[in-house]
Amino acid sequence: MSVHSHRACRFNCGFCSTSTVYGKGVTSFSPERTIQYIEKLLQEQAPSVITFTDEDFFADISWVERIVSILEETGLNKKYGVSFDTFASINDLVKIKRFGPKDLLKRMANVGFSSFTIGVESLNPKILKKYNKPPMIMAMMTPEQKEEYRQSSEENQNEMLTNFHFEFAQEAIDFAHENGILVVGDYMVGNPDESEKEVKVGFEKFSSLKNLFIAYIPTYTPFPGTKLWREAYESGLLARTESGEIDWAKFDASAGALNLGYDIENLRNRLEVEFYTSERYRTDMLNELSIHPELLALFKSRFNYIKNTFGENETVEERLRELE
Repeated sequence: MSVHSHRACRFNCGFCSTSTVYGKGVTSFSPERTIQYIEKLLQEQAPSVITFTDEDFFADISWVERIVSILEETGLNKKYGVSFDTFASINDLVKIKRFGPKDLLKRMANVGFSSFTIGVESLNPKILKKYNKPPMIMAMMTPEQKEEYRQSSEENQNEMLTNFHFEFAQEAIDFAHENGILVVGDYMVGNPDESEKEVKVGFEKFSSLKNLFIAYIPTYTPFPGTKLWREAYESGLLARTESGEIDWAKFDASAGALNLGYDIENLRNRLEVEFYTSERYRTDMLNELSIHPELLALFKSRFNYIKNTFGENETVEERLRELE
């Protein structure tokens, strides 16, 4: 089940409809009210997992610390056998790692937080710019790195933007991993200004992120009200019904709301299989299992999901045999 304790977000990503729906300025329920609601859910519905669907869970670190303190006091995760998931920005995880509170993630893991979903979104510099990611990436640079970036040519800036984004994503993943929290990496495909070849190049880099064990791969969807909506509307690429109306049934972040000139659904599916069958994934998985054998069920479920969703695959069968 899910809970939603914050509204709005500090960031302003070009693809996101949060500011359209909620406006600006993050507001939240008090930690006490949030935990009261969670306990009511646990008593009445007995979920095994509760996901915080907040767009900006870490907007106020003191709020998160108070949530963790109440969970420590009440012991809800052990009392009800529940775990918690949430979204986390790369920026916030890097900030916590560098400036503290350094024990926060360990405490979160101890009270039942099992995974964070982080938005890598793209590793193509022109798409990062469309998504309004440069301000977020630059916020994590050192003063020296910022100055070097500003003084560089556009070509060098593009390369630096991608490399720094990758580096900071890896830093965030490693920090969560070191504290016992699994990271789900979110990476979008099917952007109108990105060729099929460019999608593959960016995704290959994304797949090389170490200790990343779950990938969420939505298809870019230009929701009305977002910064990128008008461009998509005027492009003539929006999916249409036979009668010429916009095909809103495809605006679900998976069906492909844009006609891109190639089969984005097929490409997305192939990339997901490639993510889980890569040698990087196998190496990290076996290393993780040597330290945490209790994660065996997680990895088996991942490969069975790929097998059942996308059909027989020799590498998937090989991985399943290795896990027996």
